[in-house]
Amino acid sequence: MKAKRILVTFIVALAIASAAVVIVVHSSTDTTAKPGDVNETRIMADAATGNNWLVNGRTNDSKHFSPLKQINDQNVASLGLAWYLDYDGLME
Repeated sequence: MKAKRILVTFIVALAIASAAVVIVVHSSTDTTAKPGDVNETRIMADAATGNNWLVNGRTNDSKHFSPLKQINDQNVASLGLAWYLDYDGLME
């Protein structure tokens, strides 16, 4: 009877610990970051894929390098201007 009580206590403790781990992991991997919440962690995470440039130059070292593979030396000659913005500014 004592061994059964120890086993049940162990299983309950294991279930509670597992639930706590799930809660901690879920809260630490929250992907609902707001656009203005840019920090070193987000910059480095997005820099690995190259999809999002959260700062000018893509990373804090501002190398402006993109790891994307869609443009290469075989198709670069076919690129063209997609859009531009002309605005009135202060001319000195």
